[in-house]
Amino acid sequence: MRSSDGLDGIRAAVAGAERQFQVIDGGKGGGNEPPEATKEKKPCPVVTIGHLSGAFYFLDRVGQLRVLKASQMTRRPDLLSLFGGNIDWLKETFPKTAKVKDKDGNGDETTREVVVDFNINRTAEFLQRECFSAGLYGDHIQ
Repeated sequence: MRSSDGLDGIRAAVAGAERQFQVIDGGKGGGNEPPEATKEKKPCPVVTIGHLSGAFYFLDRVGQLRVLKASQMTRRPDLLSLFGGNIDWLKETFPKTAKVKDKDGNGDETTREVVVDFNINRTAEFLQRECFSAGLYGDHIQ
C-alpha cells in the first residue's frame, strides 16, 4: 500500500464521519499553535428570586435578600452593590469595549478592542429577564 493510499483512506473516513471535524490550519494568527479553547461560562453570582409590583428580588453575592426597582438596575452603584463590588463576571458576560490604537512590531498603527467595563443596560435586561422567568415573588404567593 502506498502512503498516498493510506492518506486517501483517512480523508475518506473523516469526510464520511457522522460528526464532521473542523480542520484547523495553523490556528489563529497563522502560527503553528492551536486556537485558544473557548472559556466556560461561569454562573451568575447573584440569584434571581422573582418580581412583584415593579420590584425585582435577588440574593446578592453573599446571600442577602436585595430588592431593586427598575430604575435602580440601570445605576452602576446599585449594580456594584448587588454584585458585592466585584464586576469580573459582569465584564466577562456583558463587556463594554473601547478601541485602543497601538503600534505593532513594525511600527505600524493598529487598533484593538479592550474591555473597559461592563454594559449596564445589557446587565439590567438580563437581570429583569431572569426575574420574570423566576416568576412572582412575595409572602402572599404560594
